[in-house]
Amino acid sequence: MDNIRVVFHIAKSGFRKWAVQPRIYLVLILLTLYVQSRMAPIAEFCSKFGYRITPYVFPYFMSNPTDILLIMFTLVLLFCDAPFIESEQPYVMSRSGRKKWVAGQVLYIALASALFFLVIILLTVVFLTPHIEWSGAWGRVIGTFAQTSVAGEHGVSIPFDRGIYTYFTPVSAMLTAFGLCSFMGLFLGTVMFFFNLNVSRSAGAIASAVLILWQAAVTKTGTVLVNFSPVSWVSLSNIDMTNTTLLPTLPYVLIVLSVFTALLTAGSVLSMRKRDIDVLKPV
Repeated sequence: MDNIRVVFHIAKSGFRKWAVQPRIYLVLILLTLYVQSRMAPIAEFCSKFGYRITPYVFPYFMSNPTDILLIMFTLVLLFCDAPFIESEQPYVMSRSGRKKWVAGQVLYIALASALFFLVIILLTVVFLTPHIEWSGAWGRVIGTFAQTSVAGEHGVSIPFDRGIYTYFTPVSAMLTAFGLCSFMGLFLGTVMFFFNLNVSRSAGAIASAVLILWQAAVTKTGTVLVNFSPVSWVSLSNIDMTNTTLLPTLPYVLIVLSVFTALLTAGSVLSMRKRDIDVLKPV
């Protein structure tokens, strides 16, 4: 129990620094401006025709390769200075032990990633609030967008995939998309942690950028390669829910992400045991 308390304390210390880190405010500003720009055409459509839309846009928003690209690059900005070894951390590490310190850092990445995507969900709702219809169903607007070409005809470039509309309920789509995005944030965070620790402080951001750009390339080359593009898996459009396509299944995605996240975390623990601790300035 004491070990768990120590790990949570280390994770909590990461959030305490947010108030004084300009990068956090930059991330929030970028997310706000970008989500607003993407929700604006939907709001204009609803305003023009007097329609109301249910608050389940997030799964469709995170199915667009361009949106995934820009959102994930913003996430890289959030975690680019991992491992977070600042002035007080060597003292914390000496008190807690390096293994628990790494566990606390990884827990911080997991929680921060979930908060990051929760903010995006809230922003999609906030910018559509005047036109929101609270319902447990997809609703008229999303149904129309998913089954016709009306969205594109009115300047809405978010792809309202018919597959998501057909194979998911609104709640299951929201929860699955949020879970996959949060898990991907944890995965990319541990990638940055491991490579920054073992190669150079910029190596993690570069490795994550390659994975993110690979997602954009895979979209244009064929479905089979999606199985080897982790960042593509945040899109529900890239998940095979019927076992009838070459796309990855949800169990495959969860197993692969779990294995690689565990390996990266274990590798980081081993690396921390063998190296001297240098205080790093925040990026």
